[in-house]
Amino acid sequence: MKSVLWVLLATVFLVGAFFLFKYLNLPPVTASEPAWEMRCQRLAFTSDRTGTRQLYLHQLDTEVTEQLTETSEEKHYPAWSPNGAQLAFCQKVEGDWQIAILNLETGDIRNVAPTHTFNPMRPVWINNESIVYPSEETGNRELFAINTASGSKQNLTKSPGLDDHPHYIPITNQLLFTSERDGNKEIYMMEMFAYNVVRFTSNDHYDGWAVANADASRIFYLSRPEGKATLSAMNYLGGQPRVLHTFESGGYYPAVCNSGDKVLFVSDQDGDESIFAYQFESGEVHRLIDRPEERME
Repeated sequence: MKSVLWVLLATVFLVGAFFLFKYLNLPPVTASEPAWEMRCQRLAFTSDRTGTRQLYLHQLDTEVTEQLTETSEEKHYPAWSPNGAQLAFCQKVEGDWQIAILNLETGDIRNVAPTHTFNPMRPVWINNESIVYPSEETGNRELFAINTASGSKQNLTKSPGLDDHPHYIPITNQLLFTSERDGNKEIYMMEMFAYNVVRFTSNDHYDGWAVANADASRIFYLSRPEGKATLSAMNYLGGQPRVLHTFESGGYYPAVCNSGDKVLFVSDQDGDESIFAYQFESGEVHRLIDRPEERME
């Protein structure tokens, strides 16, 4: 009996030590979770360069980066309102994740909805007042729409599988999202408030994090065929997907410019987590955000 107890204690210790080692050896986050402003001149992102992960703004023309928030709450997944006046994001408040809004003119922050999740969730605007976000308030992760002025909410997806990573396409009034309702994570599309969900990809591996350019002619997403993370693209009407880039390390959080000629992603291939840009026509990849000490030099 004692030997069994010692084995259990040793197992718990080793598992705990493994996760502690993994956590302590995560690469520093120079820049992550990018979000294009509609004109693609400004880029919002998160970074832990000052300690707790906060929101930052990068000007593409001047390459100037400024810190937008400096509070004790950890922040993730900035999303621009269509008029460029606000950023929605997810922050941890007293142990709970909340969808919040930052007024860029005043710097004021207000919480608009809890996500009821263990991890931060990614919001997306559908107009200057309404946000779509994942929540587990029903016990299952589903997509909700909330009017930030009135607080009224609507459940958009009702399926037994997890639904997350929403992306809104204004020109078609449709929502791309990731769901595992049919077994593994695939990309789905639905018309807003119409509940007519259509499966967009059908593979035996992960497909998700879909984003589209302004006219919806190109849809970019992450895929993991044979365990390798790739950035892929597909026409709005479907067809054969095109693998654009195979990640050396990591491969997260794609964001596309309205024209569709440039896609951002996050990788730790340089030893820190940062944002890279993929040029659609040439296939060239370059780092977009330098380490703070490199920028200062």
